Amino acid sequence: MPSPDRPLRETRIVVFDTETTGLSPLRDRIVEIAALSLENGRETGRFEELVDPAIPIPPELTKLHGIDDSMVRGKPLIAEVAARFLEFAGDACLAAHNAPYDMAMLLRPAFQSGLAPAGNPVLDTCRLARRLVDAPNYQLGTLAGMLGVDLSRAHRAMPDVEATSGVLLECIRRLGDEASLAGAEKASAARLSFGGGAPDGRELPLRLEAMDAAMRSGAPVEIVYRGGSHGDAPRTITPIFLLELDRLLNVAAVCHIDDCLKNFRVAQIAKARPAGAC
Repeated sequence: MPSPDRPLRETRIVVFDTETTGLSPLRDRIVEIAALSLENGRETGRFEELVDPAIPIPPELTKLHGIDDSMVRGKPLIAEVAARFLEFAGDACLAAHNAPYDMAMLLRPAFQSGLAPAGNPVLDTCRLARRLVDAPNYQLGTLAGMLGVDLSRAHRAMPDVEATSGVLLECIRRLGDEASLAGAEKASAARLSFGGGAPDGRELPLRLEAMDAAMRSGAPVEIVYRGGSHGDAPRTITPIFLLELDRLLNVAAVCHIDDCLKNFRVAQIAKARPAGAC
């Protein structure tokens, strides 16, 4: 893995993006993965593959990214494409815009396929830009327009990767020539790892051992979360990976109440048990 103190300009960075059948890591599937490798600010390689999601692509998503059922029929399944993506990424630092979403969409099928992501560090260009760029919003299209980055074919994976690469390089420029991975993580107030474990190797407390097992198996757990929008009532979540936000350990999980990806602070999870356990 890259040294946290090595300048980012000398670090291999793989910028990636996914296109999907929808927004739920539980119900929806990937239809395209693209990635671009950067070293010393220059492109050194590309990865781009369509994926057969094995479910129909909703017409409203086809209108968004232009990928329909005929384009993915007979293409490799996600287990095969994810394995090739992990091989392409190697031990590089990864980067994505709104990285937790793409991480969740990739990690869940990777774990289910028996793949073992290496725990690459991940930079989120959205969080990084929020601290370095004064913008009306931090959508990729807005940032690309402000920074003079081309995004003429938005919502296909490779054009989005190219735009994200441009945003990332501008953020690195604003951090300074000697900016390191650790410096970028500090600037974005986030540490992410492309795997199930915490970025700094911390373990979950014993009271949450059911959640630790669930991240590996993909099983849902029932938790009691203190201070959340739904009060202290038990709720079911499917945990996917751990991340550090503002120095606090969180679990990124799909909340079954509203079927969306959320971050839950570990310190506020009072208890966890397998869903359906008595």
